Amino acid sequence: MITIKNLILITLLWSLVIFIVINFLNTQKSNVYQPIDELHKNNKVDIYRDFYMGFNLVSTSNLQKRSADLKKILTHGDIAMIIKNPNWELLINQNKNFYESKAMEQMSLERNLIKKNEKKLLLALNIFDYKNKEKLANLPNVFYNLTKEEQRLKKGTVIYKSLIEEIIFLADIYEPEYFALGFEINSTYEKNPVYFKDFLLLYFDAYDQLKDKHSNIKIFPTFQYEELLGTMPNQPTHAPRWEIVNDFANKIDLFAISSSPSKFTKIQRKIPLNYYSQLSKITSLPIIFTGIGFEGAANNIPNVATMEEQYKFISWLFNSIVEIKVEALVWMLLEDYINQDSRNTNYYGLIQEENKSNKKSWDIWQSHLNYKKK
Repeated sequence: MITIKNLILITLLWSLVIFIVINFLNTQKSNVYQPIDELHKNNKVDIYRDFYMGFNLVSTSNLQKRSADLKKILTHGDIAMIIKNPNWELLINQNKNFYESKAMEQMSLERNLIKKNEKKLLLALNIFDYKNKEKLANLPNVFYNLTKEEQRLKKGTVIYKSLIEEIIFLADIYEPEYFALGFEINSTYEKNPVYFKDFLLLYFDAYDQLKDKHSNIKIFPTFQYEELLGTMPNQPTHAPRWEIVNDFANKIDLFAISSSPSKFTKIQRKIPLNYYSQLSKITSLPIIFTGIGFEGAANNIPNVATMEEQYKFISWLFNSIVEIKVEALVWMLLEDYINQDSRNTNYYGLIQEENKSNKKSWDIWQSHLNYKKK
């Protein structure tokens, strides 16, 4: 027989259970991404974002496709990132002028298209080869016959002088708002600290000369974030190398990182909560993401994250960077693409390569892009 005392006790217990369940559901709801325009749909005030958003222009020898791709990324962002290798034209013919370059017309077209659309440009120059960070990028074959010592970026050498002049030329032609000198340069430090020190001297020289001619350009190197943290897969682990950033002293206008956490995990929730927000304790400089991404494949492909995990990542990303001062966020790719060398598809895009349909992550990107830039 249930007494009044027992009935009261049961009622209290059920009330406690209901309270716990409601709080749990509210907690779960708060961890789910909710677009700001939905949260404030009854609010008449405008919603702003503090940073530029855009995509990296994929390199291709097909100039017609390159122009079409640039137009496309300018439609879906307010900043475009163009990564270039040195042409070394003065090494090939020291009597030639950079302004006689075969690429001059294409570079001018790209600059004019960006300015016509009133968008920003992030120009990045690879100093070292993407696959071999001890090797100067795109160096003419005749110079590969030189010894490693002769190929070093030593001040006064023809290689050094040619590269400085090409850097100034690129700034003159493209007129970028942002200029990254040395892409993922900490990778060169890991391969050869001596070459990294050579680069530092060239960087300081180029920085001073650029500021003399183009004082408004923001200049900086970029760092590969996972390698900087010492968590790069298939590489020796090490403590974070923040001291490399300090090597640039006061000649670094922004702290620039490229990052792809799906290199070490295919599950978004395994990324540390403070993965990017910890940067506020490392530097007082604004952060610029010079290529951030997370894979997202439609099918269960071995060792490739799913589109759902990509969606979770980009949702989490926009929420997490609220805690830091961000200058610009450049997503790695607008569309998936097939790597012509390996015939493998790169799944970092927000649009599928096969059928050109938007991934789920696209809605998150477009939602934030629609907020007004302060």
